[in-house]
Amino acid sequence: MAHVEQIQNRRMGFGPCPTRTRLSESLRLNVCNGVQNLSFDSAQTGLLRRAQHEFVDTRQAYVLLITAFLLASTPSAGPIYKWVDEKGVTHYSEKPPPGIKTPLRQIESPTPRIEPEAAPLGPSLQEQEQQFQERQRARQSAVDEEYRERQRAQDSKNFLSTVPVPGQTIAEPGLQQRVLVALLMMEGAADRLCVEHRVVDTNTIEATRATGKATERWTVNRCGQPVHYRVMFQCPAGLWMSSRCSSGLMRE
Repeated sequence: MAHVEQIQNRRMGFGPCPTRTRLSESLRLNVCNGVQNLSFDSAQTGLLRRAQHEFVDTRQAYVLLITAFLLASTPSAGPIYKWVDEKGVTHYSEKPPPGIKTPLRQIESPTPRIEPEAAPLGPSLQEQEQQFQERQRARQSAVDEEYRERQRAQDSKNFLSTVPVPGQTIAEPGLQQRVLVALLMMEGAADRLCVEHRVVDTNTIEATRATGKATERWTVNRCGQPVHYRVMFQCPAGLWMSSRCSSGLMRE
């Protein structure tokens, strides 16, 4: 009879205190007869509910982490589908699952905005004006050079056509022409800006027919300035001062 009452008392919440467990110690419960046993049951129920709640929170955090990973690894041009399975679990995927009855929600991933490239800045007004002036100077310089070339060509023609030359030269016209060509080359090399040359005077300094040698002085007007040249002749025997003679000149 006493044994039956003890069992009944335990069912009613009375009787000797149960053995301490790790769970009761972790909850810091003083488990004993009566109401304390009911407190232990209530604490254990609260612990289970708390564990379930933490499990739900952990699962939601895991789902959010998976979602962020999918959004980061999905190409910008591809859509992401959100769907819920039969157990109520939300999933994210790049392709819609087969045989899903729940309506799908398509999530468009943002497309990065591509800023247009800025057009390169052109030169300033001052730089444009400077470039224009440089082009004008180059164009004018080319025009001037072309004009001088035409003048030099005409001057050379006029210079070589002054045969016979003025003065007292004893050279024949053919020999005079050869001397003029040599003078023109020296004058052109000396002053390319001058386009006005002409022989204005010639004088015989010495001449020896026996030796075939002669020396003369030729004066050239170079753009208003007189320039003197000494011309030396060497003629073969019997061809005195003809075009067969050789000539040399030097500036005095």
